[in-house]
Amino acid sequence: MDSNIVLSYYEERTRDWRTRYVADIMHIKYAEHKIIKDYDLAIVRQKVDKLIEKWKEMDNKEKNTEFAHNKTLEIKKLNYKIKNILLDGLVQNIDVFQHYKNNAEEELAELDVSIKSTKSAISKLKKPSLPKACVKLENPTRPLQSDFVAKYTIIHKVLPFLKSIADSKKKKEFERAYQLYECNCNDVYKFNLEEENRYEKEFKKYSEELLEYQREKDRLIKNLQEDEKEYSSKKQEIEYKIETFKDNIINGKKEAIEEYCSLLLEYSAYPIEYDKNIILTCNQDLLVIDYSFPSVDTFPSLVEMKFTKGKCVPVQMTEKVFSKHYDDALYQITLRSIYEIFADKYLSFVNSVAFNGWVSALNKANGKIETNCILSIKTNREQITDIDFMNVSPKACFKSLKGVASSQLYTITAIQPIVALNRSDKRFIE
Repeated sequence: MDSNIVLSYYEERTRDWRTRYVADIMHIKYAEHKIIKDYDLAIVRQKVDKLIEKWKEMDNKEKNTEFAHNKTLEIKKLNYKIKNILLDGLVQNIDVFQHYKNNAEEELAELDVSIKSTKSAISKLKKPSLPKACVKLENPTRPLQSDFVAKYTIIHKVLPFLKSIADSKKKKEFERAYQLYECNCNDVYKFNLEEENRYEKEFKKYSEELLEYQREKDRLIKNLQEDEKEYSSKKQEIEYKIETFKDNIINGKKEAIEEYCSLLLEYSAYPIEYDKNIILTCNQDLLVIDYSFPSVDTFPSLVEMKFTKGKCVPVQMTEKVFSKHYDDALYQITLRSIYEIFADKYLSFVNSVAFNGWVSALNKANGKIETNCILSIKTNREQITDIDFMNVSPKACFKSLKGVASSQLYTITAIQPIVALNRSDKRFIE
């Protein structure tokens, strides 16, 4: 039962002495209190079940309404981010070398975990304690017969038989004292023997534990030293690769420049995830890019989530709205990608960019997945730096730069690239 429901049953007597059944039920959350009475207990229970079911429906409606509201907020937030893809790119600082370093250092993560685990294991090692020292008892003082001599008085001289009685008494005292002495000596011997055996066993156990402790400690320290050495070596190797990568870019090495440009566009974060499948080539100061856009089949198309008729229903954009939504996003991705190339301080030698946008989507006419180039543009640094991207209309800006595209990108109509890149050997034809 719901923790918000408080229910109790009891019986009451009517004036005619009949038994009437009563259910006292209250819903804390909805502040609703009911007293249900009837002479038939089954009817009372039926009414209680009906009321609980009603509250359940109210609860379910409230939860689903809240879910729909939260989902709508998520959808609106995503659509807002998609609408501002270009603006987000203007303020996004992409540190390719830091990303490159972070990805390279992922292989160090396992070593780092191992090092921390080993250090923790070493700190938790408990050195065995020395056994309690062997404590031996001294034997009691041996009784002397000279200490058990009767002392005579005048009465012993008057009555000589008392003298022999006194001597006999002292003799018995001596015998008892000697017996007690021997018994105590025997107890001391047993105690000392047990103490010696205890200490010998505990010391043997201590020695074994100490040896095992030292072995385990030595093993862990050796593992730690090996891991730290490997970690340091790999870290230096990563730093060397990054510095070499950076030097190759500065020195204009084609392979390094192409890898850097590809990473720059790959690391650029978007509100939706998709495979960019970037292929590019650099020829002197011209960079040619083949870039895969998100598919129209999987592109976010929801407006909101509604709770209606007892269930949550996603509300799709109209075809007209989705067309503008999708097309606008692709124009923004195009302009943002070109802007990121020209804005990067390591790519100052790149003067021109040719960008071809590709999409893989279902052709509803033949039921097959087709990959088409749907957008192409070639522009230069001077044109891009002269644009205030904070205030442009993406499609109008694209057209002003002589970009080529179909009137509606979401139809996935193929066009001829301005500069075609041969994907097999990365040469291009203009």
